[in-house]
Amino acid sequence: ILPRANIRLIDAARWIEAAEPALGLTRGDFARILEERQADIAVDRISNEPIVAALERVVFPGPFYGSMRILHERICDGDYPKPGIPQGPAQLSKLLKRLAPELPRIGLHVRFEPRSKTSKPVSVWKDGQTPGSAKARLPCIPPDDES
Repeated sequence: ILPRANIRLIDAARWIEAAEPALGLTRGDFARILEERQADIAVDRISNEPIVAALERVVFPGPFYGSMRILHERICDGDYPKPGIPQGPAQLSKLLKRLAPELPRIGLHVRFEPRSKTSKPVSVWKDGQTPGSAKARLPCIPPDDES
């Protein structure tokens, strides 16, 4: 059994997998552990992106549906520039397209909706919320800091 090609260090994984019986490991143990660790690292990496905390504040009261411009305004909340936050809606769109496949690992979801006559809407929601085409919500109030 060869490790799946979607893991990093595939050559090393194949070499170690061939040695697993001699090491007293069950076939596939190394690849499974490597995949688990890489998933953990991906979660840590994406959790530390400044945009993630900003998105969580936006969807705290409920899912977001609207234009990238409105989403950018909500993220910035009148306080711009913010470190780690894209400069404008176009840069935000590019960043979200790059992060969208990894966001579900931490309970956030981004979906780029079909273009309307005036814009290309985006939906953002967290686990437990239902995405929809509700009207864009008023600026949210972040939860109180419980520290």
